[in-house]
Amino acid sequence: KLNHGTINRDGTDSIAEMIETLNIFYSLVIFQGTMFLVLLFSMGFYYRRTVARHLLALEQLSDHKWGKEAICRYIADISKKCRKDPPSIKGIDLIKYAAELLDSESQEAYLYGARLLSAFVNKGKDVSWVLLPTRHRIQRLIDSLVISSSSSSHLEDKKEIRDLCSCNARILRPLARILRA
Repeated sequence: KLNHGTINRDGTDSIAEMIETLNIFYSLVIFQGTMFLVLLFSMGFYYRRTVARHLLALEQLSDHKWGKEAICRYIADISKKCRKDPPSIKGIDLIKYAAELLDSESQEAYLYGARLLSAFVNKGKDVSWVLLPTRHRIQRLIDSLVISSSSSSHLEDKKEIRDLCSCNARILRPLARILRA
């Protein structure tokens, strides 16, 4: 039984009926709230999965095994930024997000950024607009090429080192043409 606080229990039938009615009402409110939360969480999960699937298809990243993880990271990071400060995500698309990953201290995040930008370059998209204004990103790509070719790289897997080198080279090739002109 729920304690309703304000009801004076003097033994009359009308008060007993009101208590029963309130118990039913409160039970329905709790049930409806629970069902709403279940629906909210399941829709959030479904929405993320659907958005990830559409982005993978749109950006043609589904043939890469790292593509799904990169898209899920993008959605999670954008969602987190949106919860903290909604206006901060204005104008952040997947290319800009990938370029921001190049600024990361995490080698894994840097690799995801290089892979994404390389995939965009392979599709013929121009990524110079996110790299040229910030020369430090270009310098980091060049430094990463030199470091990756040496044995002192932080990446332990040789396949990842080769992958990073090829990604950086693909990103830098069109930039070199722009800078030379």
